[in-house]
Amino acid sequence: NLQESTASRVSYFASLARLLFELEPLGQDVFRSVLLPSDSQMWQGTKRAIFGGQVAAQCLSAAYRTVPQDRFCHSLHSYFIAAGDKTKPVEFRVRRVRDGRSYSSRSIEGVQDDRAIFTMIASFSLPEGDVVHINHPMPKVPPAESLDVIGFLTAAANLPALDQSSSADKRESEPDLYRQFVLPHLRKNEELSSELRSNAQSQLDMYSRLSLEIQPTDPLVYYRVRPADEPKVHMWLRARDAPPPEPADASSVGTAAASGSSPAMSPTAVRQSHVLTTYMADMGILRGGLVSDLSLQAAFVTSLDHSVYFHEPLLPHEFVLYEAHCLFGGRGRTTNKGNMWRRDGALVATVFQEGLVRLVSQPPSAI
Repeated sequence: NLQESTASRVSYFASLARLLFELEPLGQDVFRSVLLPSDSQMWQGTKRAIFGGQVAAQCLSAAYRTVPQDRFCHSLHSYFIAAGDKTKPVEFRVRRVRDGRSYSSRSIEGVQDDRAIFTMIASFSLPEGDVVHINHPMPKVPPAESLDVIGFLTAAANLPALDQSSSADKRESEPDLYRQFVLPHLRKNEELSSELRSNAQSQLDMYSRLSLEIQPTDPLVYYRVRPADEPKVHMWLRARDAPPPEPADASSVGTAAASGSSPAMSPTAVRQSHVLTTYMADMGILRGGLVSDLSLQAAFVTSLDHSVYFHEPLLPHEFVLYEAHCLFGGRGRTTNKGNMWRRDGALVATVFQEGLVRLVSQPPSAI
């Protein structure tokens, strides 16, 4: 029952906020991530490793604790060095590289068992007014409210075996969920792939534990039922059950406005939006390099690095549109660019990430 599965989900934003914003200080600019209770069902990565976006966001959160309160991150560049164990905390060691008159630089290392798993350098600046104002326009896509990935996957998971000789007209006799959530996306004589139908339930299970709501604008491309016309996907993202951001008070409204927040957000809310943006930015950016070639269904894919340029703060309780575009694929890697927009068209962030792509026959342990 679709309504039952939706209603049974736990609100995960409090757990996500705890993971990303609450770090344990160990002294001398060293911080440790908190572990959620053992009975927590929130998705934190694969069986093999912590979700990279989680470590990157925690890394930025640690750096922010060492930066003057009037400075905000404008860019970060990082590398995923080794897989992290999600059953263990990560220690973040911050080095104060420089505090200039208007810019600060921080180098951060994420460590588990005295082994580096992640490294980042981040730059922070005092707010400045616009000298040049350019905003890359947001593409026109179906609104988030018109999409229902849970309904789509539920229909796919419960679809009986199709008679391959059936015509497109016979699809009208398929189950209600199929007609409501799948049929509108299909072209003439097109059917769901057997790979998607067999994996739909596991995707549903993951979605039920995600702290983010994800709505791909074209689920047939996103789930590689049909190849994309170009190596690009679009998806709407927002933090599930998140409250509106804390507004700026009278003493900080000038700083908040200069930092680019509209409506005016408190400095703490702006920082938290950057941490949350870093987390979201690692969600699905490599998919653009996979959607043009359906033979890559079983490929092993992982992130090698992660760079984010922050432009405008996001509003955690509202959807942002994320465009993931593969610029190059070859030599076992893909180079990907992401753009993230608020619903009002403001560009939130520009993201770059290189991904490793290998056939499953090549063991991941060989990285």
